[in-house]
Amino acid sequence: HCFIQFRRMCVCECEAEKYGAEYSVKEYVSAALMTRSEAGEYTILDSDMIHKRSKFRSKLRTDDIDVPCYVCMASVQNTMIFDVAINDESCDYAMEEVTVFSEILQWMVNGMGEE
Repeated sequence: HCFIQFRRMCVCECEAEKYGAEYSVKEYVSAALMTRSEAGEYTILDSDMIHKRSKFRSKLRTDDIDVPCYVCMASVQNTMIFDVAINDESCDYAMEEVTVFSEILQWMVNGMGEE
């Protein structure tokens, strides 16, 4: 489970469980900060977020980002298990978490834009 919050920098907080027991987020989970266009196109802004005290922090400042439609994706390494959190407060359109999840799943299945 993830949620995203902003101050001057982006912070994604994630919790993970495996069969009801806590799972080491720091050891097994990575997070990426992305923006989403109204057409459903994604741009990865930070794929190397820093993990500290159960939160992933981006090195980017929110003032440096042109498209303010934010998506944080946290994924368990070497699996297709992931979760997304969205923040469309400053966005020109509304995003639905289930739509974003489906789009990213399709993107992952298709190799995340790699050719």
